[in-house]
Amino acid sequence: MADHEVLYQAIVTALIVGLSSSIIFRLWKWYSIFRLLPPGPWGWPFIGYLPKLKTNRHLVLTELRKTYGDVYCLKIGVHRAVVLNGLETVRHALVQLGENFAGRPSFHTFQFIENGKSMAFCDVGPRWKVRRTIALNGLHAFLKDKVHPVEIAMTEEAIYLVETFLGNSGKPFNPENSVYLSLGSITFGLCFSDHTLGRSDAEYLKLIKSVRDFTQNVAACNLVDILPWLRYLWKDKLKSFIEVNNTLQSILSRQEREHLATFEEGHVRDILDSFIKTCREMNEEIKQEVQLKDEHITNIAADLLRAGTVTVSVTLTWALLYMIMDPKIQERLQNEVDDVIGPARNPRLDDMGSLPYTEAFILETLRKSSIAPLSLPHATTKDTTLYGYHIPRGTWVIPNLFSISHDEKIWSDPHVFRPERFLTPENTVNETLAKSFLPFSAGKRRCLGELQARWELFLFVATVVQRCHFEKVPGETYDLAPEPGLVLHPKHFNIIAKSR
Repeated sequence: MADHEVLYQAIVTALIVGLSSSIIFRLWKWYSIFRLLPPGPWGWPFIGYLPKLKTNRHLVLTELRKTYGDVYCLKIGVHRAVVLNGLETVRHALVQLGENFAGRPSFHTFQFIENGKSMAFCDVGPRWKVRRTIALNGLHAFLKDKVHPVEIAMTEEAIYLVETFLGNSGKPFNPENSVYLSLGSITFGLCFSDHTLGRSDAEYLKLIKSVRDFTQNVAACNLVDILPWLRYLWKDKLKSFIEVNNTLQSILSRQEREHLATFEEGHVRDILDSFIKTCREMNEEIKQEVQLKDEHITNIAADLLRAGTVTVSVTLTWALLYMIMDPKIQERLQNEVDDVIGPARNPRLDDMGSLPYTEAFILETLRKSSIAPLSLPHATTKDTTLYGYHIPRGTWVIPNLFSISHDEKIWSDPHVFRPERFLTPENTVNETLAKSFLPFSAGKRRCLGELQARWELFLFVATVVQRCHFEKVPGETYDLAPEPGLVLHPKHFNIIAKSR
């Protein structure tokens, strides 16, 4: 055999051995990872478990918990997702292992939210951490220093909402739009102190519409993120989503320009000013290192505006529905407010500890409605281990908050609306139980505006029950099942409001 033939055979043999070894190594690596993944249901090729998640995803995922436990894995489209269920598991992942679970998936639609600069929707990184520090410190400083003005603004808006309700003169009306306009006004005012936009102003109405449309468009475009090729077929839906974001961004850009041009040291007018102040007090080297720009700060306020308006508006609308569904609950709320506050003065934030049933009612509304049942999706920032399961970097993570708020191990009758469950025998709020669910999520992605939202809910609920009595519309059917979506809204309903 000629030397060149021997050399040729040696090369071919080496290539075959090398290729085979590479394939075996990759298969072994894949198997090693796969066998350590959490268990879960099988799905269809390319679409995974998606057909079963067409509607009421939170209910489907909660039902799967019964079979696969608190940590399980499934395919959504071609993407692997790990679902976290139960209070202990969600807290362990998002708090104790918070750095590992604080990421966001690289969704196509996220790049259009505030031009890809949204803090809530962007992935973690050095710049995100700096922005989060600015947001936490700036918001804390503002609410601490401006408690009284903030309380007055919230109370005035709550009274205006009452007047709007009573302006219907005892005729049936849907409260949802009025609630959105009122809560949007207070959130916009706190963020930007701009009172030039009246509730009937075209620009303000456009702003509120864009905020409301946002959640619907996110849900509609969700499939584009799961099945990327749909972006070429659903161009109209994607275009609508982009237009909604552009509308909001154009209004916020004006606020950014005006605030930067008129900002004065030592004179904080609103939350955006507080963010700007906090940013300017930060080390310049750090800001340069992460290439922090003014628009990155403005967009924190934009996240707060959008989330704050939607969260509190939807929760308050649910509260009104729960009141009319059980007149005894409404009567007990009214009696408590009458006994503690009376008709002569407005409710105040320092009344919170004196109105335990009102607090319990708000907690039960947050629990039962569970308006953000699956939170926003997280992603792992590195390979990590959770309860012995291996979860690779970049895996989608779904915190099933609904599984906590409706866990029969915590709540004996989770599907019943019963505010007194949050009261102790001494008629105080059961703080342990109040911390047994996560309406504002947990960890590094916990809602920044939680304190503001809790203040608003207390003042609005207390003011409304002090001044109004609500009734069902005779002959009308009411349904407590929510409209499925990213945010669980109540189905449209009408009420009758009467002055007390």
